[in-house]
Amino acid sequence: MSIITSHEISRFYEEYQQTEVTFNKQVMEATGLLSTHLKAAGGETRCVLYACSMAAAKLLVPDLREPFLQAIQKAGGHLSVRLTFKRPEKPDPLTFYVAGRLTGTTPYNPQNPSAQLVALEFTGRPSDDLIQALGVLLEANTNAQRRREERITMTPDALKRLGIESPSTIVVEGADTRCILRDLSFGGAKVLVANLTVSVAGQPIGLKVKRNEGDETITLWGEVARAEEVSGHPEFLALGIKFLGDPPVVYKMMLSGFLSGGRRILPAGPAAGKPGATRRPAP
Repeated sequence: MSIITSHEISRFYEEYQQTEVTFNKQVMEATGLLSTHLKAAGGETRCVLYACSMAAAKLLVPDLREPFLQAIQKAGGHLSVRLTFKRPEKPDPLTFYVAGRLTGTTPYNPQNPSAQLVALEFTGRPSDDLIQALGVLLEANTNAQRRREERITMTPDALKRLGIESPSTIVVEGADTRCILRDLSFGGAKVLVANLTVSVAGQPIGLKVKRNEGDETITLWGEVARAEEVSGHPEFLALGIKFLGDPPVVYKMMLSGFLSGGRRILPAGPAAGKPGATRRPAP
């Protein structure tokens, strides 16, 4: 699979610079974020990336005490964030720093005064690695809306490019049943399955898609929108599945990457033209 080009990095920055991403568990897993540290005036403390855009970030610091605040003030409010991402194709993680300026702190937990939500603005354009990690995620969300009904036919080449194992599995009427994927979209799927009847139409269903990378299984929940017998193969049914709710982030990124030309986007990796881990000294 191709890697993201410098042109795409620039486009991500222009289109999504101010768009904030909340780093919940799904987003952390999809982007491969491993850890976050806040560094100021020679001191460093571990924290949680609460939200981030390409222009600013919010960090949950569980133990922000007065000496560290004084260090930040002494540095004129200047600090940096150290982000570490996993990379499935290499054993060592990707680590880089993003420089910023403190814009405010807010108590996070009344029972724990030292827990603070720290807001900062980045001083200039951040690392291309951060732009890539956020850009592919935001583009996946955009594609999931704009291209919701666009179907990807599951040819052998498409399965390989998506990194999906075949056959897949559906969960219907309380049992797991193997199935053959015919197509996928952000909004649904079509599968072929044996040993079911058309009465399954309208029933809740789960589709388990197993990815080659990391032995990961994505489960998509929905309902059977239609069930039709396959002409010439009465033992098979063609099920049209309509997903309910928002599909998992990792699924949206997988399909978005395919529709964008099959580039590798899961999880974050070195930006184009930067082989190996990008390890920058702290600002």
